[in-house]
Amino acid sequence: MVRANGIELGHDEAGAGPPLVFVHGSWSDRRSWDAVFPRFATAGFRAIRYDRRGHGLSDQVPGTLDDDADDLAGLIEALGASPAHVVGSSRGGAIALKLAAVLPEVFRTLTCHEPPLPKIVPANDPARPELERVLLGERAVCDLISNGDHEAAARLFVEEVAFGEGGWTKLPERVRDSFVAHAETFLEECQDPSATTVDLGALGRFDRPVLLTRGERSQLWYASVVRALAGALPSVITHVYRGAGHVPQATLVGTYVRTLTAFLASADAGEEPDLGAEQLRRDEEHLSEDHEDAD
Repeated sequence: MVRANGIELGHDEAGAGPPLVFVHGSWSDRRSWDAVFPRFATAGFRAIRYDRRGHGLSDQVPGTLDDDADDLAGLIEALGASPAHVVGSSRGGAIALKLAAVLPEVFRTLTCHEPPLPKIVPANDPARPELERVLLGERAVCDLISNGDHEAAARLFVEEVAFGEGGWTKLPERVRDSFVAHAETFLEECQDPSATTVDLGALGRFDRPVLLTRGERSQLWYASVVRALAGALPSVITHVYRGAGHVPQATLVGTYVRTLTAFLASADAGEEPDLGAEQLRRDEEHLSEDHEDAD
């Protein structure tokens, strides 16, 4: 345990080298990084992962995503890990972006995979109808949680909001149990009005290297979020994980580790990553193709 921002956070760390901090998403805990964490710990990094407040071993205290961002800053400071490479998945990416907007000096780099920030998607975006269906599904999930039916809520989220029909039964039992255990915390996130947006103007002043990623098989509105963020950040590259969806760290392990390691190595060397402006242009073309297909 480590005390940060006035609360106790459960965490693991392993390896030696530049600090590399992993921030997990909703419904889960630090174990969502199980497949990749040991690889980074033996690849020249001081790998750190932690349970966000209300998750895993950490204090079960309510809070907003802004509180989560303060927790992350406190963790980095308490562990003497500043500046750190910070990697966020899903809601963890949104938390990392919120911290980047207010405290850029604690970052060495920032990597985000599909942060759920629907409010930054323009009203006239072609993916907006899909996004509205997702938001409607989330409201139904929250109604089930409010009524105490946490397992039904978790199943509905997995199958109708996040991964698609049949996704619930494909998850390992431990992962399903984690979803159910963290339902109340997900409800708190949904009730936080700041959870679905980030200050794009402030991110325009974030001058550290940023890698934004998405999965080829993910819902199209994530591509719209990536595009909005890429338009705001001054030093950014994007990458599409071919054949992957919302959790490439679990489903495309080797590719995930190689991609992230290459990005971090180039940033530490002060070099332009191989996935630079050319990759960004290719991805922008791919986003356009995606939206045309959606039409």
